[in-house]
Amino acid sequence: MEKEEWKWVVGHEGLYQVSNLGRVRSFVKNPNGILLKPSSCWLGYQAVVLHKNKRGTTTWVHRMVAQAFIPKLSHTDEVNHIDSNTSNNAVENLEWVTHHQNMQHAFSKGNGKHPPLHHGEAQHNSKLTEKVVREIRERYSSGKVACAAIARDYNVSRNCIHSIVQRKSWKHIT
Repeated sequence: MEKEEWKWVVGHEGLYQVSNLGRVRSFVKNPNGILLKPSSCWLGYQAVVLHKNKRGTTTWVHRMVAQAFIPKLSHTDEVNHIDSNTSNNAVENLEWVTHHQNMQHAFSKGNGKHPPLHHGEAQHNSKLTEKVVREIRERYSSGKVACAAIARDYNVSRNCIHSIVQRKSWKHIT
């Protein structure tokens, strides 16, 4: 098993340390250091909130490890997880790469992921239903009602109605 080595987090010297194994500890409230529990985003990347001057900043663990332990080449801006496991933040699993190299690696490993797309009613903030969208298009196509009147009836903006009737939104509804 590899020996854990700690270095100060770049820009947070004296406050936080990161290890070569991808762990983070805080010295803000305890001089002995307290391990921080990272949170994960939907892709598995781990982050912690670092505080400095009464401001909290969410910081990616893999970037902290790379900044502390891996010399950065001038043309590289991103940190790649070599094994494609975004929760494996050990220094041996990380490398500085260009955006192009990072995308090539992701797609070559089958990890060219995008957030799940939700359409229509599946959108968390949708005010309308598919049935209502059909009604809106029918009313507008009759030529008897203006976008502004339809917008008032459904408590949405005129731009919303215009996008619906022009099929710029709710495209999946016929």
